[in-house]
Formats: sequence, C-alpha cells, structure tokens
Amino acid sequence: IDGGIFRTGRLRTLAVPAFARADARVEVTLRKHLSAIAVGSNLLQTYHTEYASDQIVVRGVPRSFNVQLVWKY
Repeated sequence: IDGGIFRTGRLRTLAVPAFARADARVEVTLRKHLSAIAVGSNLLQTYHTEYASDQIVVRGVPRSFNVQLVWKY
C-alpha cells in the first residue's frame, strides 16, 4: 500500500485555482508470479483544473481508477 498527497498553489496568470490531490495504490500478491494492483488518482475531488487561459480551453483532470493484473517471470 502506498500513496501521496500533492498540493498546487494558485496560478494567477493562467487562472488556475489552487488544488490538492491524493493518489493511492494497493498491490496484492495472488500467486508467486501474479499480482493484482488497484490505483486511484485525484481521490479528493471529482476533477481539478490543470491549466486555463483565454486561449487555452479549461482542462478538468477527472478522478480515475485503474486495476491491473501483473505476471512476473
């Protein structure tokens, strides 16, 4: 299990508000060579703005989840 919390300050010149983001990752060993991994990103909000300006469309980065099966040999 691991994770992180990230904070970005407001970017006035680009009209981007400050935001905080939390990510988490869990890995479970199923067999000697097989693991299941679950990752969640941007868990604090449904989305946050990465950048914006008069000439750039506001981009919302959504909350996301990812599940993987990993075979190591």
